[in-house]
Amino acid sequence: MVKMIHLNLFFQIEVYELVCGMWNN
Repeated sequence: MVKMIHLNLFFQIEVYELVCGMWNN
């Protein structure tokens, strides 16, 4: 359960960084 939450949080951070990168460019 904890591992699933950790992976979900990591995935959200990756998506957030990707979106920020697109906005910056």
